[in-house]
Amino acid sequence: MNLWQKWMAKLVGNAQKRAEAEQFDTPAERRIAEEGIVGIAEDERVQERLGGTDPNRLIDDEFKP
Repeated sequence: MNLWQKWMAKLVGNAQKRAEAEQFDTPAERRIAEEGIVGIAEDERVQERLGGTDPNRLIDDEFKP
């Protein structure tokens, strides 16, 4: 097996592991992965400043977009 095939096999294996791990992520973990820590911190800061709350907290996790 040449170097390219070894490298590609490793990449495919890593992608499969990530796909399997994503199946078991909680909604909170998925939100952190999608928005990032900075985005979540900014959302919380704005909510504190404006006194708003997250309207999505009222929606069940299975129905959230």
